Amino acid sequence: MASPSSIVKPLTMIFIVLFLLIFLSLPLSSYSAKTVPVHEICAKHTNPTFCTEALKPKSGSGLQTLSHYATMDVAHLHAFQTITDLHDLIANTTDTQMRQHYTTCAIAYDDVLSRLQDTSRALNSADYNRMTSGANDVIKYVKECDSKPPSTDPSSVPKSNKDLEDTALIIVIKAGLLSQN
Repeated sequence: MASPSSIVKPLTMIFIVLFLLIFLSLPLSSYSAKTVPVHEICAKHTNPTFCTEALKPKSGSGLQTLSHYATMDVAHLHAFQTITDLHDLIANTTDTQMRQHYTTCAIAYDDVLSRLQDTSRALNSADYNRMTSGANDVIKYVKECDSKPPSTDPSSVPKSNKDLEDTALIIVIKAGLLSQN
């Protein structure tokens, strides 16, 4: 029969190995859990008032939580609402040039939603360069929708575009902070 000390050594080694595996599988950077004051993030934004209002509900949260909030909740909300508005405008606008403009915007917003999903996956996998790229693409697609309307757009789309552009810029700023490991 094996002595108790000969059994304890392998069990101790197993526990040590399991502990190391668990420890090494956790993110090495604590920056994602770091709380960055909202005013520090928003000081880097071109529209600090919008930034502060958007992040205020999650003030005091870790940077990762703030990033998820802006990526998943705010940006998706803006994009889905704008796509809904665009489809209503397409169905109800009698001006054929504006209808074409809204159709072009709806196509751009399909790309926006796709890039937001990519950006969210990049955040989840801590790929902050891809997160920045995705958010910058969102800004590009939104600007495409804003460019060259045939006449002054009386709808809520220009404001929605600006809100989404500002939200995507928050994502870019936070990706930069998260990548500073």
